[in-house]
Amino acid sequence: MGIEAPKGLAKGSHGNGLVNMRKRAQESGMEIIINSGTARGTEIILQFKI
Repeated sequence: MGIEAPKGLAKGSHGNGLVNMRKRAQESGMEIIINSGTARGTEIILQFKI
């Protein structure tokens, strides 16, 4: 089961936890991609240069 967005929130913003994850990734020069669906679960991808 994936993360379902509460009504009234923008797509990709599922609550404070994910907002904070996006903010911290951005501040660190990383990209975070969150793919979620109720039938397929949730996939979180963090991309950064090493």
